Amino acid sequence: MIFLFIISLTGGIIFAFTSIIIHPLRNDLSLRTHTISQYVIGKRGWIVTLGLYAMAVAEIALSIGIMYIKQTSTSTILLLFAGLGILIAAIFPVDSGDNKTVAGKLHNFGAIIQFLLFPIAILLVNKNFSSPWFYYCTVLIGITTAILFIVLAYLFIYERVSGKENPNFGIIEKVDIAFIIAWVIITSKVLL
Repeated sequence: MIFLFIISLTGGIIFAFTSIIIHPLRNDLSLRTHTISQYVIGKRGWIVTLGLYAMAVAEIALSIGIMYIKQTSTSTILLLFAGLGILIAAIFPVDSGDNKTVAGKLHNFGAIIQFLLFPIAILLVNKNFSSPWFYYCTVLIGITTAILFIVLAYLFIYERVSGKENPNFGIIEKVDIAFIIAWVIITSKVLL
């Protein structure tokens, strides 16, 4: 099962790299305002698409690896579905501008699945590991990503209702993603 953790570690690193490298390459978009998904549209969008696929594979491999070494549980199934959420978001690009498409709605659905299920999954999976350091790290990341999901959900709904975009939505999402990437990489490394 070590190969699953190697795949997970590699996928997390690829997504981290693509999420960082895209910003200087796409100076037409704002680090603060635009979401990672918006970088898929336009020039060099393939870089972020590659990263999204890598992260989907990372979470799916990690969940399957944990199922093999510990056991199948609610937490590992939720982590698997979170990875499938990223896969959906990778397959279906986000809408650009006012153009509302089925693909854009599926993308948003996949992203919501990821951001909702990930904190729940890791807070539950944490019970399967005995390392105090790993326990506290996971609790901190789980609570942080849960709070960030609530903030993002509120801003998402507020934007839809009011028609006003929040200029900080992109950076809040990127902080959430950074915590998710960190947990996937740390966990993969711990389990190797």
